[in-house]
Amino acid sequence: MFFSELQFDVKSKTPLYKQLEAFIISGIRDGKLQVGFKLPSIRNLVKTLAISKPTVENALRHLVCNGYLTVKNKSGYFVADLGLALNQNFYENQLENNTPILFDFRDSAVDKEIFPITLWRRAIHRATKSNTIFSAYRNPQGEFCLRNAIAKYAFNARGVSCSAKQVVIASGMQALIPILINLLPQEDKHIAFEGKGFPQLEIIFKNHGWTIEYFQLQQLKKIKARVIYIGSEINGGRRRLTSTERIQFLKTIQENNQIVLEDDYTGEFRNHSEAASSLQGMNPSANIVYLSSFSRLLTPTLRISFMVLPLSLIQNLDQKIRFYNQSASTLEQLALSDFLNSGYLPRHVKALRNQCTHKMFSLKKLIEQLAPNLFLIQEAPSGLALLLELQQGTFPVDFVTSMQSKGICLKQISEKTIVLGVTGIPLNKINQATKTFIASLT
Repeated sequence: MFFSELQFDVKSKTPLYKQLEAFIISGIRDGKLQVGFKLPSIRNLVKTLAISKPTVENALRHLVCNGYLTVKNKSGYFVADLGLALNQNFYENQLENNTPILFDFRDSAVDKEIFPITLWRRAIHRATKSNTIFSAYRNPQGEFCLRNAIAKYAFNARGVSCSAKQVVIASGMQALIPILINLLPQEDKHIAFEGKGFPQLEIIFKNHGWTIEYFQLQQLKKIKARVIYIGSEINGGRRRLTSTERIQFLKTIQENNQIVLEDDYTGEFRNHSEAASSLQGMNPSANIVYLSSFSRLLTPTLRISFMVLPLSLIQNLDQKIRFYNQSASTLEQLALSDFLNSGYLPRHVKALRNQCTHKMFSLKKLIEQLAPNLFLIQEAPSGLALLLELQQGTFPVDFVTSMQSKGICLKQISEKTIVLGVTGIPLNKINQATKTFIASLT
């Protein structure tokens, strides 16, 4: 019986009804509880699980409210039809996992040792004194002080040439892209993504009726799509373009009158060489939309991303953006403006680079010692992660989930390659984390 497999963790801070709820959701998503399956009665569940009636009722009520179950009068509870793609590794990290995270190798993790929490708190405190935060509705394009600070910072850090009027702020790329789509030419809804693309953005474009295709940079001249997405070099371990290739790329898009979405998510990070200028900075008059975020530089919980629009796309910006409310916190926008204008961010990035250099050296050296010839090891262009490619064979389908059950979080980008980031591991725990990772492979 399905429910006999459930073992409650009575020492966990997670309430029993939440544990029961998560267990049922897991069964539905894994296909163990099929659509239309009738759950045992409340009385039977109380007896089988040895818990109280209110605990069972709370769990079932939440599942009904969230659409996982349907309830039929005098008949009981049934599994709803959610249209799930069952038994696919799509729901990674979606459910609450009671296994504690021992070591977080994900490249999205934040280095808590380096994060300037004291300076950030001061910036927040100063922002709370502004009467601006009490205004009901703010500029949908973002606070002017932050847009102006971003324009200056992006120029100094990445060579982006723009004014505050070209900057649009929102709470993440998923909030920015619908605004951008509304500004793009609508006669040819066709976009080409470099390499593996950006799944979240692809879904948004598809939902707006756009056709998606993929390409490699050497195929650029053959791409007929009006809009092209160029991803950050960290995604999939892409190499950086040579200066000759960058010039040829800019020439090609101008000849084809194409619009480029330049995602510069990890552009500032280079440990062994200077970061190349942004494409937008090489030719500010080209139709290039520069996309970036502060999630990597500071913390993913700071939901502030921005885009720099070419002059050709801001002509009707005021008219079209007025239908959107600003999604980013006004308080955080004001604090980030203060943070940038005070010069704190460049110092933070420098400290982060130095710390990561030490971590990367230790991580790579220890893997080579403990698992010689197991991986082909490459450093990601950002300098924040290692790309480990199996020399022989492939990883199991459930590799990421299996590692997570052992308290190790990491990212897999292909059947042979995983990414080990270092920002989420304290420097004094790199050796322990690496040894635990290697031991978990057997």
